[in-house]
Amino acid sequence: QLADCHGGAVPQGLRPASLLVTTRRPFRDALANTDSGGPLKELPADFASGGVASEGLAFALQELDASDTLGMYGALPEERASARELQDDPRIRSLAFSQDDVLVVDAYLALAARGAAGAGDLREVVRAEFVELLRSAKAAGTAVVLQLGGDNPHLLARKVYLRPAFTRFGLRCGYLRWRRGPQAPWGREQPWTNRVCLGLQLP
Repeated sequence: QLADCHGGAVPQGLRPASLLVTTRRPFRDALANTDSGGPLKELPADFASGGVASEGLAFALQELDASDTLGMYGALPEERASARELQDDPRIRSLAFSQDDVLVVDAYLALAARGAAGAGDLREVVRAEFVELLRSAKAAGTAVVLQLGGDNPHLLARKVYLRPAFTRFGLRCGYLRWRRGPQAPWGREQPWTNRVCLGLQLP
């Protein structure tokens, strides 16, 4: 989806403002198509088929701490909620075993020059496009998932995705965790350099 904004300095009075690329696929497939096989690649082998090893599996999102210093010194592990405080989220488990499509944000970026995108109408267009995506997905009962890329996903989360305009629909950023049951320890993580930090808005 390409959004334009009327302006006066560009021929025909149009400025490219933002590009938003989305696809639809089941949650598990969406994660598997992220870098390094996604955060669930260490799950039991028969998880996808709903075999015995999948019984009791639980999931949670280990959220980033949305502080003013998030990402300032890199993607630090201590910038997340404590694993000891995580609670199983049955909504994520439902998504993991469902074949229903979720909305995957493959790309979201401003197309105008940095100086132009930060001013007036262009900034509003860039923000409004993503707000509408989140709003309409929430209204339709569709989950939204995106991968936070770059060298510092925590900084990206703070500067872009954890703004109130987006989080008011339930968008959260963090790391997807799993375990074999309520009393089991959380499963092994991949290093953050595998780009497993996610944005997730549940239905």
